Amino acid sequence: NARGCHTGLVDETNPLYIKETRVCSDFGIGQIYYKTAKAFEFEIEKLLTELEYSVEAGAIVLADFRKRYSHREEHWWTRYNASNKEKRKIYQGLVERYL
Repeated sequence: NARGCHTGLVDETNPLYIKETRVCSDFGIGQIYYKTAKAFEFEIEKLLTELEYSVEAGAIVLADFRKRYSHREEHWWTRYNASNKEKRKIYQGLVERYL
């Protein structure tokens, strides 16, 4: 039941109606971003309830990143957790502390 959530404000189309709400965007043991889950047609409910499905989904995403980016980026795997180049460099450094 792993979820990456945060609290934010929602405007229900009326500027006088703004409420605080909890929004979840990353799901499963691999913390797969909801847009990635949609692109790969993963089932959010299964990411949250079936460990094997969740791990396999993360492996599928990582394999796709490897296929698309390994020929031009040595650290292609950083794309799994960071969308832009600066954040990928930070993530790479955090991981490499443990290698």
